[in-house]
Amino acid sequence: MKNQNTIKRITQKLLFVALLLLLLPCFAFGASTSLPDTKVKATAKQLRDAKVKKSPLQRQGGTLVNHQDTKPEFRSAEITHLLIGTESSGKWYWEATIKNTGNVELDGQHVIIHGYKISYPQAQNSWTPASGKVIGQGNILPNQSRVIKLRWNRCCMTDQLKVELRNIVTNKIFDTKILTSLVYSPSQYMPLDVRVKRITWNNPSWRAAIKNFSNYTVKVIVEGNLRRGSFPSTTAGVSTITIQPNSEANSIWLYTPGVQNGDILGVRIRVDMGGNNCNEPFNSKCRAKGEGIVIPNSYTYF
Repeated sequence: MKNQNTIKRITQKLLFVALLLLLLPCFAFGASTSLPDTKVKATAKQLRDAKVKKSPLQRQGGTLVNHQDTKPEFRSAEITHLLIGTESSGKWYWEATIKNTGNVELDGQHVIIHGYKISYPQAQNSWTPASGKVIGQGNILPNQSRVIKLRWNRCCMTDQLKVELRNIVTNKIFDTKILTSLVYSPSQYMPLDVRVKRITWNNPSWRAAIKNFSNYTVKVIVEGNLRRGSFPSTTAGVSTITIQPNSEANSIWLYTPGVQNGDILGVRIRVDMGGNNCNEPFNSKCRAKGEGIVIPNSYTYF
């Protein structure tokens, strides 16, 4: 009887221990409802691919510093203003204003501005150089402008001026501007509106008043020519005067001995444009426009 009780107690203890072993996992799960952290290890191949692979922008040479750096570089420029002028001496120049219309700096050593001229009539002539230069002087920032002024030899019959802005590295033409109808009177070979206003006789000398109706300072050659009846004409003096825009000026008094009443004094003017190698029939001085008087009478023409 005693042995049976002992066996019964041992059996009960074993059952209790077995029950505890079954219930312990349930207690552990109820104590924490969160999952433990897990780490995913990349393979060696995935690590190599991550180092080699680049974004589309990086493959094109861009950077990923900020959103502004993602814009593509755009080089562009234009000639915003072009004019022709003269210095106080009468020398001609053209002046162009260049503006950087791109989004990057322009290297001044890579940009050239060049002028070309063509004489009237255009169908019978060709474009020839009218000075040019690499603009230099450092870089031009975006939206920044620079004025380029260059002297040029304007011929008597120059009727158009073309100025070209070009990238000398890529040979890309950024912009071109053309000024047309530069000759005042092609039929008279007069580039500018310059006229003899008055011829004054003061025995034995004469002088002429010349009016410049243009917006340029001009150099004018005044020539006298004396004619008597059927005798050959003779020279009656030459002088040169410089006339400011929309102004008039007198030539010097020119002494003319041996003149008789009734002699005809003709006065011609040539506008000296200062052009060289113009291949024009009047030696780079525009054809004379003349007026005349009968000695001893003076005369005003307008």
